[in-house]
Amino acid sequence: MATGAHRRRAGSWLGLTIAAIVAVIAMVAAQLAAERMDQGSSSKSLSKSASSQLKIRNGAGKDTPPLSSPLSLSDPLNLGIGPSFGASGRASQSVSGSSRTISRPSSYALMKVRLNSGKTVNARWNPCQRAITYQVNLSGLPKHKRAAMLRTIKTSFKKLSAATGMTYRYQGTTGFVPRQDNLSWQPAEIVVAAVNKKRTDFPMTDMSLGYGGVLWSTWYGSQGEGAAVMRGYVVLEAKAIQKLKTGFGTGKRQSNVILHELGHASGLNHAGSRRSQMYPTLTDSSPSGFAKGDRAGLAKVGKKSGCIKIPSYVSLIDLN
Repeated sequence: MATGAHRRRAGSWLGLTIAAIVAVIAMVAAQLAAERMDQGSSSKSLSKSASSQLKIRNGAGKDTPPLSSPLSLSDPLNLGIGPSFGASGRASQSVSGSSRTISRPSSYALMKVRLNSGKTVNARWNPCQRAITYQVNLSGLPKHKRAAMLRTIKTSFKKLSAATGMTYRYQGTTGFVPRQDNLSWQPAEIVVAAVNKKRTDFPMTDMSLGYGGVLWSTWYGSQGEGAAVMRGYVVLEAKAIQKLKTGFGTGKRQSNVILHELGHASGLNHAGSRRSQMYPTLTDSSPSGFAKGDRAGLAKVGKKSGCIKIPSYVSLIDLN
């Protein structure tokens, strides 16, 4: 009888213990669920960016509509500015969805992100990360031209670094080709790819030189709201880019196209000044390197603008 009573008490104690554990688990689960709901509304990340075009002005000083004609330097080649299209559509010189480009000074223009509150901020990288990594895909170029193009790209990043105050770290070549749906999976934070236009789904025609832009995330919640660029890209139409002059200098050059696109990959939009590298028309008098207005714009999205405080729950993958 003593044994039987002991067993009953043991069973009763075990039942109470299990019930207590279940209650604790239920309370923890409820708390976690509440936290998830709170962070779900505060850490909602949106991919946004901008789209526009750069034309090459012909020698007569007139803009000719893009036509299905043989590519030559007298044709109006188009340089598109494209974003990640994951959560937003395409727009001409603007950001679709909840973000749009609204700043357009005469010497530079910045991509703007509209936050959940309606406030707008500059679309920019966090300058306090150790470095912004980049890789290059030159598979669309003849092998004997790749070394020269790589030197031009590396020098262009050095010029970009001088203007933004940020560090850009070369991490070699890649076979990755930026597309509208894969920018989040880039092997580096910026990818520059010179490839045949058929290898990407950006809307590049026979008149296109390329696409460039940024992918950013926005967040809001109890820790505030904000935005930061997480990826940038440049896609160059390999055949078209080869028809431009090499080296650095004024005019219609490969280097000026690359610098223009890197400006977009840093948060710059087209500028209104003809003296700017970011002017939407590439001409024989286009500046050599970034002009004064370009540098002013890059400073606005560079190191001098300070760190971006990113909450711990926001997943912005630093690829250093």
